Amino acid sequence: MGARRGPAMAGESGAAPGNRAVRRLRSLAGLPPIDRAAFGAIARTELPQIARIVIVAAVGWQVCLWLGAQDPPIYAVLVPLVSLKSDPFSAFNLSWSRLVGVLIGLLLGLAVLRVMSPGLLAISVVLAASLLLGMLVRIGNQPNMQVAVSALLVFSNPDASAYGLTRLWETGVGTAVTALLTPFLFPADPRVAARAELAAIAQALTSGLRDATRIAGETGRSVLDGTREMLGVIERLDQAQERIRTMQAQITSAARSAGWSVLRRGALREVGRLEPTRQLAARSAVNIQAFAEEVMTFAERFDFDQDAQLRPDSLRELTEPLAQALDDALAGREYAAALARARAARQAFVAGEHTRVASITRRPLNRILEDLERAGTAEPPGSAGAVHDVAHQ
Repeated sequence: MGARRGPAMAGESGAAPGNRAVRRLRSLAGLPPIDRAAFGAIARTELPQIARIVIVAAVGWQVCLWLGAQDPPIYAVLVPLVSLKSDPFSAFNLSWSRLVGVLIGLLLGLAVLRVMSPGLLAISVVLAASLLLGMLVRIGNQPNMQVAVSALLVFSNPDASAYGLTRLWETGVGTAVTALLTPFLFPADPRVAARAELAAIAQALTSGLRDATRIAGETGRSVLDGTREMLGVIERLDQAQERIRTMQAQITSAARSAGWSVLRRGALREVGRLEPTRQLAARSAVNIQAFAEEVMTFAERFDFDQDAQLRPDSLRELTEPLAQALDDALAGREYAAALARARAARQAFVAGEHTRVASITRRPLNRILEDLERAGTAEPPGSAGAVHDVAHQ
């Protein structure tokens, strides 16, 4: 093993100065660090999106030339650039809000130039009106700045009226081409995306449960250090809950898009039935966080430190099978055996329990177990059984 390790270390050492230089340049430029695995994941997601934009833009350009465009039809190319998005849970992967923003901005700019001459006052009126309209035609939780951009660009051409009309019809062609072609161009599989997101959520939740258990049972550290580390666990659980809320919007989008999808209708319908599983993850996140908070609250009490049931080995025996059952349930694997072990661990814990603190600490774990039991017996569409079907297709 030593002979094999030497060359590898030499190679790493030889590459280290270059790697350090790259990391330093990225740091100076304010860019986050990136490793090879992360870049590979980004490339797998973004390269199909780049190809999609290039193909749609090229077709839109050519259609405008066939329809008699005299100048380069750049506005048809801009449509896929500003409106296409990478969303495996959408049938069209289009940002309709951006397209609407382009059209509203053009009409607003043309309308103002009809009654006012180009100048400071006209610019101020257009900017104020477009920002107000952007508040109404929002992109997610942000104002739609595309309205202001499109309205102001009308003023960039000496013949504003001709510019506006040209951009209007070329944008219409680009919109039509984008809407027609996008469903057929490298559609992502929503089942793969849902499986990956559920697996990431499961890992975050079970990691939080295991870390909270470890911190609760550790001795030889100050209360301040334990509290600081437990707060880090709680913060990660907050982030997991945000991902769970995002997945709710994705599931809703998949259900809504299924009827319009051409190539991924069945996959979108399956993802659209995952709401019970998402709810299981949401409730589990809340209960794991409650467990961590209870441990942090009672850790300073003398009876917590003295209770044998709250020592590291006892807590791990209680939480480890529960973490495994939750991980299996959210990942779509069979979890009956892990659930049975979790029940047995709870019974053993209760049999030896003798303090109120241990009882309070166990309550959030009881709720997780009860949620898993209900999910395992009900098996509605989208429950753990349905996730099992999705994860193995």
